[in-house]
Amino acid sequence: MVSVTQVMNTKKSATCQKDACISDVALLVVSSAAPNSIKALILTDGLIETVDSAVLCGLSNMSVLVLSNNVIFTIMDNAFQNLTVLRTLLMDHNRITSQSLDRSTFSCLSKLEILQLGNNALRVIDGSWFQNSKALKALFLEGNLLTSLNSTSFGSSDLRNLETLGLSDNLITYVGQDSFHNLPRLRSLDLSRNRLQNAPNAFSYLSWLSLLNLDLNRWNCTCELRELASFLNSYIQSPSKVLYNGQRMICERSDNPAIWTVLELTEANCAPANSNISVQVVAKGSSTPQHYIRDVAITAACSFLGGVGIMLGVLALVYRKLNKRITCWQVKTATEGQAAQATAQWDYSEDKEALSMCYALHNSNYKDHQPWNKDVSYDIPVNNQFICRNCCSANLETGYQESRWRRKTLLQRSNQMGIQHNRKDDWSSHAKSDQLKDTASLSRIKDVQRFTEKDDSNTYHFQTQENDPQHGVSQDLPTMRIQHLMDQEKEKREENRKDEEEGEGKNLKTVLGIFTKKQFTMLCVGVSLVVLLLIITVTSFVVTLNSDTGSSETLVLFPTDGDMLEFLLQNGEIKEKDGLSATWYHSANSKAEMNKALQSGAMILEADVNIQGHNTLNETNIPIMAHPPDIYSDNTLEEWLDTVLKSKKGIKLDFKSLQALEPSLDLLRKKNETGINRPVWLNADILHGPNVPNFWPVINATRFFGLIQTKFPDVTISPGWTVLYLPFYPNATYTQAMVEKMYDHVRHLPQKITFPVLAVMVKNGWPHLSWLLKQSSRFSLTLWQGSENPTVNDLLFIRDNSNPQRIYYDIYEPVLSQFKEAASKYHQNLFYHKPFLLFITKPAFQHCSEQKDRPRRFYPGGDIVDYFKPANNNGLNIQWETVTDRNSLLSILKDSPGGMLVIPVISGIDKPKFPVVEDSDPELPLQDCLELILASKNPWGIYLRVKSQTQLAVSLQLLQQAYDMGLLYHPTWLNMDIAHGIFNFQGYMTGQEFLRTINQIFPHVTVAPSWPQEALDQGYTLQLVKDMIKLFQGTWQDVSLQLQAVYLERSETRFKSLLQNQPRFSLTVEHRTGKEGLSGGNHSVTSLHKGYRELTFYNMANSYKNNFGSTDYAFN
Repeated sequence: MVSVTQVMNTKKSATCQKDACISDVALLVVSSAAPNSIKALILTDGLIETVDSAVLCGLSNMSVLVLSNNVIFTIMDNAFQNLTVLRTLLMDHNRITSQSLDRSTFSCLSKLEILQLGNNALRVIDGSWFQNSKALKALFLEGNLLTSLNSTSFGSSDLRNLETLGLSDNLITYVGQDSFHNLPRLRSLDLSRNRLQNAPNAFSYLSWLSLLNLDLNRWNCTCELRELASFLNSYIQSPSKVLYNGQRMICERSDNPAIWTVLELTEANCAPANSNISVQVVAKGSSTPQHYIRDVAITAACSFLGGVGIMLGVLALVYRKLNKRITCWQVKTATEGQAAQATAQWDYSEDKEALSMCYALHNSNYKDHQPWNKDVSYDIPVNNQFICRNCCSANLETGYQESRWRRKTLLQRSNQMGIQHNRKDDWSSHAKSDQLKDTASLSRIKDVQRFTEKDDSNTYHFQTQENDPQHGVSQDLPTMRIQHLMDQEKEKREENRKDEEEGEGKNLKTVLGIFTKKQFTMLCVGVSLVVLLLIITVTSFVVTLNSDTGSSETLVLFPTDGDMLEFLLQNGEIKEKDGLSATWYHSANSKAEMNKALQSGAMILEADVNIQGHNTLNETNIPIMAHPPDIYSDNTLEEWLDTVLKSKKGIKLDFKSLQALEPSLDLLRKKNETGINRPVWLNADILHGPNVPNFWPVINATRFFGLIQTKFPDVTISPGWTVLYLPFYPNATYTQAMVEKMYDHVRHLPQKITFPVLAVMVKNGWPHLSWLLKQSSRFSLTLWQGSENPTVNDLLFIRDNSNPQRIYYDIYEPVLSQFKEAASKYHQNLFYHKPFLLFITKPAFQHCSEQKDRPRRFYPGGDIVDYFKPANNNGLNIQWETVTDRNSLLSILKDSPGGMLVIPVISGIDKPKFPVVEDSDPELPLQDCLELILASKNPWGIYLRVKSQTQLAVSLQLLQQAYDMGLLYHPTWLNMDIAHGIFNFQGYMTGQEFLRTINQIFPHVTVAPSWPQEALDQGYTLQLVKDMIKLFQGTWQDVSLQLQAVYLERSETRFKSLLQNQPRFSLTVEHRTGKEGLSGGNHSVTSLHKGYRELTFYNMANSYKNNFGSTDYAFN
């Protein structure tokens, strides 16, 4: 067996022929060194690009061939035609596309049993590849870019004995009913980690199937899926059949909220696929935003009604108590005042003829009298009953008002007993009767009798005379007087009541001198209700406004490996998918920082994960939130997740140690069982970046990616570089080697990838980073800020040359606000309006850049289709003009709307060291030419056709100066006739020297090489084109091969097939009017345009374009 070491050692001895080293084609060397009896050949982790039949022709006895982990993208026809006994072929982890394979690729491998094509770039499966593969038993296609399977995938194949089929880690969203009909003996099928939503009746006919893996897909659990659910439930009943992780076939969408997995779906509990039932999976303890607003509204209404009820009750109680107190106070005041007045007005008048009788009874309100009790009132002697002949009251109402009802009671009782108030005999006889047997009554009668025996006129007694001539009073006069006095009392009582009501009304109007008591009370109630309503409204508004920091917030169903901008858009955080709209909170590790982040307006939380007690004797298996050198924290990852998952924040976890990764992934998988419902980004620094020595520790990339794929693959991976910014090395940046190494690590990963890059280093490394973005639509960049602030101009440069959906900005204030303000001022006028010289000072440039409508900062090496945005993105619609002198340039700049300006550059006659425009008279220096172009307001591209080898470096230096000053934001192409390989003619600069000069001085251009005229006698032959492609295949710049229309007529080369795997290459067809006239090359140019129009440009006059025509052509 030939080992990898032997192969690599052999490669080192390879020689280079005609400046083209073939040491990277290891198979060529191995074939000559390997014996014919070799049984197995292993060539892994190399740089093999092409597999040719000539390489393996002498290895006819080989049964095992391993070509894994190379860069194979081309497999020539019948490459394996001599390997008739080959049984195992492993070609995983290469760059094989669907175009790399055809029906002849494996047609000679009739005994092949195991074929590994995993982790390549296959987008479709063609059954014709396996027309002669009846012996094949295991086919592995995992980790490709497959999107669907249908009846044509294996329909024309001969895989009658295939037993194992691996299709995991693809992008498959649909499996048709007849996808596997041609695989009758299939026993093991792996479709895990895809994007399957439905698979109607796709497996029921596979009678031999015993191992099925459908784990980690995106099932849409509607009634359309019940056939699959029914099949799986019956499938797992058989003891000989295995369904891997059947309980993890979780529904991503379901019409019935009670259904969580596919196996739970039945005909009884499914709902129609187009029903109006909507299902949301919410975080534990949370509610939907609509329910939250509803609950707040209900709470506010109930609080308001409750507050109103309580307020009314309190006011009614206060009003009642207040009225009682006011009444008691008025009665007391009136009583005391009248008593005092009555006492002061007693007058003894002996001239009075009328007999005045005054009774003072117990239970009155006089001072020192006890309350009257009818049960004991007769025990009290009637000592206070008196008659005064000579005394009368000036205000009889005083005595009667306090005890009027008691007098009435006495009179009623005495009348019932038959006693005349002025007859002593009645009192005496009555006392001897049997009507009064109790001691109290007898005591009273004796007292009355005692008082009546006194006849002194100055003594108080009862008058017993029946007739008094002196006074003219009859026997019944006292009774009549008492009755008269009682009538007067009643009248006065009515008058006093009216007076009291009038007085009370007058007193009520004294509140603030304006309101009555009733009005004032109503006013207080109204003001209280308004204040209460305001409090409840303000509280509800504040609660709703701060709902994102509440204890629980609602999130609709969203996959953890979904797009972050899509998540923010669905949750109403942003209005459009723009990475600049997403806001970040950095290092939300401790509980204090985490809570601060949750209360902030940040949409994505970035936090660092380490293991507790990392690299100490106290190291545990608990992941904590801490950034080195901290190895302890008050916040574990589990606590952090429990809190953050109640919000609507996105999550980015930056792992600082590999030990923390595995328990963290287990925890994430557990949390996702109840729904994380947001994108999860996992970050780690896996490579050494700018200014970082190789001994600096980094996370092991293989282990990092392997754990993610095994434990919790549904994430966005964020692999980065360790970087160190040094102010005295400001130009240090991400190199081509760094970027390519990163791409080699991630190119086979199925997840979305975002690369974290230090913002201050991005502009200088943009050529390499933009190349990385072009490799896959799944790639994006996340710009993060360190201790050094990036400039707004650098950030604008990145934004203007990228898709806003693929760049995130983790930038601090105030730079972020300044950047957003400047970015919002971009408009389609790409250039400054005021003319200025090329070599102006930076303050002057800053003044220009602060205009209200800023120009676009276009990368000079960028795509001209993106710059000019021609109709239908067709290169034919880009205008080209040739500069001959100053006047022609001024005329073009004035009259033309914009386009590519072709500037032929030679050495000056007067000043040979300075580049000038060819044929200009007087000579137009290249510096003046550039000044005029950069001062124009129209969009212009610069195409320098350097015809003098001595002027290449000088021209590049002029471009570099303009770029450094922030003036060169135009697409810039550099053309030169070069010598290389089969077209290595004398008098021309070699291709290697051409590239080296560009990369050393000003690499930010599109390289536009052309062949020497002497090499084109037979047109563009296949070898000419292959040598040119090989020369520039390793460059990171865009390359546009320059073709002349007249020589295309002599060519049979199929450029499309040669360039289909070269995404950075394009073609530019030039027509130089000469003896061939307008018809020269017409047919070939038309054919080229029809077959390769998206990446073909046309440096020719409009008249020629009209001549060969284009239905979608539109002049600017």
